[in-house]
Amino acid sequence: MKRLTLLFLFFALSAPSASSQIFSIRLNGDKALKKYAKYTVDLGSGPVILGEIRSGITRSETGQLNWDSAGRSEWYIGDSSKPSSVAYRVKDGQRGREQKKLILGLPNSVISSVSTFSEFESFYSLSLEYQSRLEGISTLKATRKSHDPSTQEFSLAHGRVVDAYGKLKTWLFSFGFQVAAEKLKKTIRKERKVIGKAAEIARARRSAEALVSASEAKGLTDAAKELGSAVGFRMQESQHFRIHYRDSLEDASVTRMLEFAESAMESFRQQFVDPYLSEGFEDALPEGRFVEWYFGPDDMRMHENILTSFYGHGWGQHKEKSLKLRGTSRWISGDEPRFLYYWRTDETSDLFGIVAHNLGHRLAAHHYNLDGKMVSQDWLFEAVGYFVSLEFHGNNSVSCKAFEIPKENHTVAKGRAKEERETVGTEVVLSGAKQVYVDAALASGSPLQVLVKLKLIDMKNGDLGKAWSMFDYLAKNAGREGQMFLRALGQYSSEEGSFIRKVREQGELLFDSQGKDVFRLLDSNWKASVTEN
Repeated sequence: MKRLTLLFLFFALSAPSASSQIFSIRLNGDKALKKYAKYTVDLGSGPVILGEIRSGITRSETGQLNWDSAGRSEWYIGDSSKPSSVAYRVKDGQRGREQKKLILGLPNSVISSVSTFSEFESFYSLSLEYQSRLEGISTLKATRKSHDPSTQEFSLAHGRVVDAYGKLKTWLFSFGFQVAAEKLKKTIRKERKVIGKAAEIARARRSAEALVSASEAKGLTDAAKELGSAVGFRMQESQHFRIHYRDSLEDASVTRMLEFAESAMESFRQQFVDPYLSEGFEDALPEGRFVEWYFGPDDMRMHENILTSFYGHGWGQHKEKSLKLRGTSRWISGDEPRFLYYWRTDETSDLFGIVAHNLGHRLAAHHYNLDGKMVSQDWLFEAVGYFVSLEFHGNNSVSCKAFEIPKENHTVAKGRAKEERETVGTEVVLSGAKQVYVDAALASGSPLQVLVKLKLIDMKNGDLGKAWSMFDYLAKNAGREGQMFLRALGQYSSEEGSFIRKVREQGELLFDSQGKDVFRLLDSNWKASVTEN
């Protein structure tokens, strides 16, 4: 039995569903599952259909969905093999001609539940994101082609191409484009044969070989039995991660979660560590297992007791508040893994989303704090959680502070009005999640010099959007200097009286901007970048 020491509570919140566009539809019974099998995807918590409401379901102002169980609903669905194909055309902000093959009718009697899948996306916005990712890969391939194949520059450029294809494959799986994702595997295998650095290849091979087949987690199962529960638990682990999970989850889905986490970590390393390794810029990401997830059932009594009886950890003085949260986290002293994310889950939980956001926090803690402890920069800690979620999962469904759904500046196109068709809930998001965050950042995000001093509890929508967008800009555009600047923020943040002065001095040296305020310079460069794109 492991002994743990408390570090902090993870205030995990799922975003509300009032403006959501893509829903997850769970079917009722094996007969319905068999009949509609070709429309379902398993994204971690069992088979679901992803769809946008066309008709037959209404939604209240609070986001409550209502339907007649004896009636019928219609849903816009995606084309699993062709992400660029959308069920409707959009012209001048209006929904127009429809593709009947991408409209699915369901008797409401077969629907078990409908829950939010992505509040800021539609299949239309996903088609634009897909095209944007393909264009980005084309640009990377053109850059690779411009280098001599014998040079390090070519090798790094090639790594970025392979990485971008890998991200695209994961993104496709996340939004149910399974056929397109499977087709992409062949392309990725071919690209990997072009060239590869031996160390990176060996590292990737170690991660793949470290995946352990699923086995019973007997200690957890026994602890559940002592509580009078018949719930069983299983365990899988990889080179860097371990997952304990209720046995109602499919082993194959949990394996994909571990593969997802390993792939995301390797990509982060290739993008933000490997190109800059040198004296003064070390690789601080762990080689061994350093994160564990517990995905237990939505049973409050079990949730309360397993942490104590199996993990050997008390709830502390904030027990009542902690128990109300679906997720908490604990620092582990002693043997690996060193950090535990402890979750109460049900069939609607986005487990891949949980893994993505939590992983972003741990990468930030090791890469920018260099010691794996809590990042003292709240904005950066949350920003990397958003970044990993959006880059790999495509959706940020988990956050430490909820991003409130904006009532304004949320660009939509309304469907054709027809008396016989309910129009509530049929709007089309045109911009997508990333643009929603950018719009919030531009509208009300704090200047960088203010943002770096804010506590999470004080951050508003604009600050959360600015945090992700500023990190995205620095990480992708500012090279080694950007990474060193982010590390400097962590290095000096404990020096309250001299924090801003020391970061400014370091930033001016890094960006060769003596005599200019580096915070204002970065704000200006960030704004130019997001408004030009």
